[in-house]
Amino acid sequence: MSSVDYKVMYNKMKNVTSRTQKIMDFVRSEHEKDEGSMNQNGNTLAKDRGDIEICETSLQTPNITDAISDIDGPQETLSFAESQNVSTTESKSTTDENVNDDQALSSTKIAAEYPVDNDPITEPGSESDHGASSSDNYDPENESSSSSSSCSTCSSSSSSSEDSSQETSKLPLKRKKKNIGTWKKNIRKQKRLRGEAYISVKNIEKPARPLLPPPCAAKPKHKCLQSVSEENRSKIYVEFRRLSALDDQRSFIIHHVEQIPKKRITRNLENSRRENTCNYFLTVDGQKMKVCREFFMSTLKVTDSFIRISLQKRSSTGIVEKDRRGKHTPANKLTDDCLQIIRDHILTFPAVESHYCRSSSKKKYLDPTLNLSIMHNMYKSLCEEKNIPPVSLEKYRQVFKEYNVGFFKPKKDQCKICLAQKNMTGEEKEAQEETFQQHLKRKESARKTRNEDKLEAKDNSTLIAFNFDLEAVLTTPKGAAGQIFYLRKLAVYNLTIYNIGNQDGICYLWDETQGKRGSNEIASCIYEYVLSNTEIKKGRMMSDGCGSQQKNSNFAAMCMYLISVHPSLKIIDHKFFETGNTEMECDSIHSKIEQKAKHVPVYIPEGWAQGIRDARMKPRPFEVKSRSFDDFYDFKEYTAQNFDMSKIPWRKICWIRYLKSDKTEVFYKIGFDQEFQEVNCKKKFRGRPKTVELKKAYECELPIAKPKYLDLQKMCSDLTIEEFGAKSGQRPNLSKSRFRQILH
Repeated sequence: MSSVDYKVMYNKMKNVTSRTQKIMDFVRSEHEKDEGSMNQNGNTLAKDRGDIEICETSLQTPNITDAISDIDGPQETLSFAESQNVSTTESKSTTDENVNDDQALSSTKIAAEYPVDNDPITEPGSESDHGASSSDNYDPENESSSSSSSCSTCSSSSSSSEDSSQETSKLPLKRKKKNIGTWKKNIRKQKRLRGEAYISVKNIEKPARPLLPPPCAAKPKHKCLQSVSEENRSKIYVEFRRLSALDDQRSFIIHHVEQIPKKRITRNLENSRRENTCNYFLTVDGQKMKVCREFFMSTLKVTDSFIRISLQKRSSTGIVEKDRRGKHTPANKLTDDCLQIIRDHILTFPAVESHYCRSSSKKKYLDPTLNLSIMHNMYKSLCEEKNIPPVSLEKYRQVFKEYNVGFFKPKKDQCKICLAQKNMTGEEKEAQEETFQQHLKRKESARKTRNEDKLEAKDNSTLIAFNFDLEAVLTTPKGAAGQIFYLRKLAVYNLTIYNIGNQDGICYLWDETQGKRGSNEIASCIYEYVLSNTEIKKGRMMSDGCGSQQKNSNFAAMCMYLISVHPSLKIIDHKFFETGNTEMECDSIHSKIEQKAKHVPVYIPEGWAQGIRDARMKPRPFEVKSRSFDDFYDFKEYTAQNFDMSKIPWRKICWIRYLKSDKTEVFYKIGFDQEFQEVNCKKKFRGRPKTVELKKAYECELPIAKPKYLDLQKMCSDLTIEEFGAKSGQRPNLSKSRFRQILH
């Protein structure tokens, strides 16, 4: 963000509340740091224009942007109830990754000592959701909210992040609630109370009750029109009809009708029922004026029965008795204890954040293999154990809808620029038309160059063209056993590479004990893939612009190292899709894998490999390559020791090129139709430069967080994994021993 943007934002917000002023002080201090400081790799820390919008709309925390996690590794899934007790602290750190245009960055990062990927579902009455998106995807990891909408699995990979607390943010309830004011019967009641025309329950049209001249005008006994003028009479009628409750209108009646014992008997009736005489009054300028009965009823447009019933409902203290119609408790109403059992059962299922839109939505997602029918069957089993009657599926669904949770359904990315343009008014569209057309032009240019590479790769054996993407986390074990839904699972990562020239699909597979999912892992897999093609001279790859994985200095250093050690490779081109429009062949591969594994149990990480191979038969099955911790290289350290890439505008580039003839030069484009710009990335040293060798990223397997470790051990001890193996016809004992091998 430029200094002009910060000044504009400051001028807009400098006169608001003191709390907002604190946020502005934070923004200005960060801007000063941004101008004079660099991160560890020399990269200027960029910020997104989304920061301004967040400042203007959300003032609930001192930080103006969503926290960005610096943890590469697997993040733990706590049950809803357990995550309520997680203590919170805060710390700051800076990342050495560069991010793309749609990432809202801040130099303040929040990391978790044991990151929690599922927030607890709160009880009814908590805060509501502030926005949800149809592009939400399921991800069992609590990744940073700075993800671009085009990134399938964003995660910050800075190893320098400090441990900080995890905040148990509450999951809001659904935003949409029943509005009884819009119900037809309530609208009918309100119209009747206001004296307006309405349609009765029996579909009979009832006319309005306008104010008419009093029938007693020719009777001068009380001189009503002299006491209450027509203007005051009209005013009383309007105010009376504005009383929206029947009890309020009855209260008005009993305070303006006086009942006194009758003074004389005018008829010789032995069994007369009349005991009282009524005097009628209307208030004018604070004084009660006595009027006749006909004048009183015609002014308020009420009937004799309405007055009589209102007087009958007056208590000895002069307070009207409340109308009890519709207030009785239904005979079949569920007790609070019964509803609490349903809520407690829903709370036991681990939920995860939105995969793409966690910064704009608080909605949570349950396991994709779950649905309401399965949850209700599990609830009925629980009721049988406790010997209590279960509720119906419909009632269970009603309670479930109290919470802002859903089930994961894979969906295509949605471009927020295109959606914003669609929702704009005519004037707003005209103002943003030029920006929108530029966005469409960049999108079409990216697709055009992808198609050109595809055609050229088919005819040129010395050219390799591919795209790659990291799939949403695969949880293990996965199956139909009821108890598995309540436990944390092992995270498995799948980096998919699709060769657009020969239609080969390669999946690099590893679990969270072997590596994380940051730039080191992504760069190592691409390095191994390109290096294995020994006869190529040109390499062209396309991906989304995820700054924490491939659009950063670490991945660039890998490309420069790769082209220097490859025997025949002379040029590498890395192109990026336009943000929000990253449809590629890898997405289809991921969709096929998810469809294939939907009804197949997977109870060890290696089980995913077979599912991936079976996902496609023609032209060839997908190839699976398992990775271990010693297959990943530390390109972060290699970058810090050899290169200075702070001059590269990472968030703006769409094309970056590396040449074998220029080992320290990087060429980049801001637009596909523009010329290349050159940057020398050689790091300046004092004295004689040292030769830095490429090192391994990990020396041993990575540990599993204790809560997840206990859950996985529980699945081994109670034979959950063995049951999966027995049902699928595979070797359960081997599965169990393999899982214990992973745990130890």
